[in-house]
Amino acid sequence: KLNVAGWHATAALAFAAFLLRLLARLVRGEQDFWLNGYSAYYTLALRLVGGHGLCFGDGRAATCAWWPPLYPTLLAGAALTPHPYLTIVIAESLCGAFTVVCAILLATHLFDRATGLLAGFLAAIYPYFIIHDTALQETSTYTCLTAAAVLLLFAAAQTRTWKLSILAGGTMGLALLTRASLLPFVPLSLVWLLCFSGGPARSRLRSTLLAGVAFSIVVAPWLIRNTVKLGAPILTSQSGRFLWIGNNRATF
Repeated sequence: KLNVAGWHATAALAFAAFLLRLLARLVRGEQDFWLNGYSAYYTLALRLVGGHGLCFGDGRAATCAWWPPLYPTLLAGAALTPHPYLTIVIAESLCGAFTVVCAILLATHLFDRATGLLAGFLAAIYPYFIIHDTALQETSTYTCLTAAAVLLLFAAAQTRTWKLSILAGGTMGLALLTRASLLPFVPLSLVWLLCFSGGPARSRLRSTLLAGVAFSIVVAPWLIRNTVKLGAPILTSQSGRFLWIGNNRATF
């Protein structure tokens, strides 16, 4: 639904979002980046680079699936570059900019061009995003992948192209391997694609199967690894801890 002017405005908003995030992080400085983030993510990344795998310490099985693997693995790649700090903040700024593009396309698809550009503008200048998109945490990666997965699901439902169905399922898998809390929404997404996305039943079934298979292929290696290492096909060993944090006398 975007015309040429709309695409130009989208590019401008994405570029502005990238600059805002990058400049905000550079102003705060490198020391703030390492001290006011989840530094354990980078510790895990360095252990991966050092050949110790995605485990904290030795001999403690529960800490070998403390977090899903995608974000620490990406940090490990950055750790191999000459300037890890700049590599991470530039990459995360790009993730934030792409999230703005996804917001524009999603809102345009659901409503109209004006709403899409307004959504993109708000996502670009949202202070929480500007600060947290370049923090040492998985927020920007997770948000970017989730928004992309939703956009691809809508595109797959509209066009019934097998490539888009595979991309939608694969992207959902990557988002889940970034933050495990997405899990309850995955079956709901597949049910929507099968039952409520419109079009012939055969096409909906094919799209759902392709998305489900792609999702499974992406997630399966992590589950198999944890089954071998921990004895259970879990996404994270923190599920019980999260349940306790949200349900105890000292909550908040």
